[in-house]
Amino acid sequence: MHSSERQLLKALFPEGNPVYSSDNPTVKRSYTAASQFKSSVSELVSNLMEKSPNYIRCIKPNATQKPHSFDSDLVEHQVRYLGLMENIQVRRAGFAFKQFYEEFLVRYKMLSKDTWPVWKASARGGTRKILQACRKVEECEFGRTKIFIRDPKTVFLLEDKRKRLLHIIATIIQKIFRGYIQRKKYLQIRNAQVCIARHWKGYRVRKDYLQVREAAIVLQKHWRGKMARTELWRMKCAVKGPGAVGVIIRYWRGYKVRKHYGAILKRKTLNYQKAAAEMIIRLFKAYLNYRFLVFIRDHLPTPSPIDKRWP
Repeated sequence: MHSSERQLLKALFPEGNPVYSSDNPTVKRSYTAASQFKSSVSELVSNLMEKSPNYIRCIKPNATQKPHSFDSDLVEHQVRYLGLMENIQVRRAGFAFKQFYEEFLVRYKMLSKDTWPVWKASARGGTRKILQACRKVEECEFGRTKIFIRDPKTVFLLEDKRKRLLHIIATIIQKIFRGYIQRKKYLQIRNAQVCIARHWKGYRVRKDYLQVREAAIVLQKHWRGKMARTELWRMKCAVKGPGAVGVIIRYWRGYKVRKHYGAILKRKTLNYQKAAAEMIIRLFKAYLNYRFLVFIRDHLPTPSPIDKRWP
């Protein structure tokens, strides 16, 4: 057909094209309807094999679709028609529940104190501990990788206990989390209070230190001023001591001369000019004697008798 001159026939039958022959494996042939159906079926089968399908059967309580109305004959007919009685008999003859040890342990490990919160041994041993805590070991069979439970009431009991314990566990988690939040807030407030107290204490200590430092500086200033004034007074006394003595002597002699001159004026026994001349001569001689004695005091020769500086 592909060798026909009609383009439609060539498109409908591409198998005759030598390009798509088996001798040319590099060229991919186009998908046909059969190949597409085959690939879809294989993909569906692979997906089903990877899953664990559960079948849900719906039963109508009445034919009128009204609430709070139950027709027992209609329900019995549906149960018999769907074959639920036979399924229940088969289930009772075998095991109603089966599950891998790891999945069972993860789901029900809170039912035993030995497996909660962490179980470090084998999953089969943890499963046995859980069933021993629930006192349901006799109703179960332990396989190589799975646990088999015969009575569905055992599964319902495990689920009810799990629901109650999940509520308690959620409460504990909330309590711990709220406690963590409150402790975090408390630590933040405490750290802030410690930081504020540290800075406040540092400020007070620095302020007290500055006050003590200023007081010490004032005391040092006054003490050094007193010592400087004392030293200045001592130096003045040491430098001006001999000059002060001479001034005192001069004033004293002047006072004696004025007193003696006043007595002479009162007595009026001698002539004023003669008495004044004599007084001046006497005072001049006394001054010369004083100068001579001062010179000797300042230029005393050595105690040696051969010293030529002796007068």
